[in-house]
Amino acid sequence: MTTQKGLLTMAFRIEPTNRPEDYVDFEVITNDGTAHEVKLPKNDCLSPETVAKLRTELNKVKDDDPVLKIYVVQLTIAAPEHKDLWKQLAARQLEQIMKHWNDASETDLGESKDSTD
Repeated sequence: MTTQKGLLTMAFRIEPTNRPEDYVDFEVITNDGTAHEVKLPKNDCLSPETVAKLRTELNKVKDDDPVLKIYVVQLTIAAPEHKDLWKQLAARQLEQIMKHWNDASETDLGESKDSTD
């Protein structure tokens, strides 16, 4: 707590980025009928180490590489425990994962607005 002009105020609290709401959950069904539970951190909750790995690996991608290869690289870095899963998914499945991951990673309008008080 801090005091300001004789009033007690709470310090602004910065939450950790490993809470359940900081992840996007998926159930991916492969062609053999196996269900895979996958949890990806929201884009704004990626660790600095993960962001650095993404930059390094994405810089290696050639201009003529298919976008699906880029998706597999991103997913493998974000959730390396599922690297074998990422390699066996069809284009549609990878597209759905990337769309949902990006959509769910967005913050609601106004959440990060500066105060006008």
